[in-house]
Amino acid sequence: MWHINAKHRLARWASLPNTVRVRLEQWTPQRDRRADVHVELDCGTRLALEAQREVITDEVWRARHRDYAVAGVRDVWFMRPESRVPHVLFAEGIPAWTLYHRAGEVEARLGWPHARGNE
Repeated sequence: MWHINAKHRLARWASLPNTVRVRLEQWTPQRDRRADVHVELDCGTRLALEAQREVITDEVWRARHRDYAVAGVRDVWFMRPESRVPHVLFAEGIPAWTLYHRAGEVEARLGWPHARGNE
């Protein structure tokens, strides 16, 4: 349920005056990635809003991020509360957003690359 609610909340949030189009479950032109929410802005910027409910490995994230970059799409990741953030986001200097449904809020988790402890 978190994933479905997150996609719809993000789609509503992305429907701003400078937004040309918002689509759920939209494939990239090469059909190698499907964004939870695809957003096109009037300046030509394309965004993939990803609602990530489960743990994702650094390798899987890198592959998805690379595919979006090749397609000219900027990916933004929203994590479920209490989920582990992929360390690669910190290494790349990319915020990991946490989406809270009850409060209707998001927060950014930022950090520096560091040695992993016992997980």
